[in-house]
Amino acid sequence: MRIRNALLVFMVATGLAIAGNVLLAQQTESAAIEQIARQVGDAYNKKDLATFEKICDPNILTMEQGGETVGWAEFREACLKEWESATDFFWDLGKIAVHPVGKDFAWVTSEGSFKGKMKDGTQVHQSALTTFIFEKKGGAWKVVHTHHSFAPIQK
Repeated sequence: MRIRNALLVFMVATGLAIAGNVLLAQQTESAAIEQIARQVGDAYNKKDLATFEKICDPNILTMEQGGETVGWAEFREACLKEWESATDFFWDLGKIAVHPVGKDFAWVTSEGSFKGKMKDGTQVHQSALTTFIFEKKGGAWKVVHTHHSFAPIQK
């Protein structure tokens, strides 16, 4: 009876330890993914194509306001066109939620805002809802897909 109780305690403790390690690993991965998502916003605000290229998968698919870009070259050109149209802008990713799916896949949502001054003097202030899809490739998290929706902020 004592051996059975000791074995039961050992099995429960081992199970709890394994579950705790899995949860800790997921929290660590989620924090890393959130940091990369924030790097996307920082790279956009700094017009930093080199960082974008490191973060994004070469075959990235981006959808925004009814249009899409496929692959790094199209994505880069779309960023350059956007950056040329504004003299001052800031994308705040705001609230981010990370949703891991297994060990090599996650989707992320962002509820933030975009403020900018266009070259023609128009002021823009919009809500910015974004979804990112991340995949772990070669040991590194990469953005493989993004979708953005913008709407004027109601006062």
